[in-house]
Amino acid sequence: MIPFTEELQTQPAPVASGGGLRAKFGKLLGKREPAAGTAPVRGLYMWGGVGRGKTRLMDLFYQSLPGERKQRLHFHRFMLRVHEELTTLQGHSDPLEIVADRFKAETDVLCFDEFFVSDITDAMLLGGLMKALFARGITLGGDLQYSAG
Repeated sequence: MIPFTEELQTQPAPVASGGGLRAKFGKLLGKREPAAGTAPVRGLYMWGGVGRGKTRLMDLFYQSLPGERKQRLHFHRFMLRVHEELTTLQGHSDPLEIVADRFKAETDVLCFDEFFVSDITDAMLLGGLMKALFARGITLGGDLQYSAG
């Protein structure tokens, strides 16, 4: 996870080094074998105060991703969809696995705007759902105004 802090604003602009932003994000999410002993990237997390550029950075990240198997949505809308799907799946033994399968059928990357959980039920659902999404190779990205730590 990469914390977005005010220190980031004081850094000099990057020097062009071949490949550009698209290539750098492609390397981040590309289909390559990880080095021995390293875990694959599962997500991107940015946080900072209001007006610091988190949404803009997430937009740039999303736009730089190759292909069509990506989604950019407000976290609240994502949770509404999860709850709607769980309602239709009442009675199934493991509905979060089915929801994760449905997301995998549509996307390889989910980017959230305003990732924020204040409801304990949502937090419990997300624990299982994120585990299922990661197991399917889905990469998550999110920005929010508060540090998770």
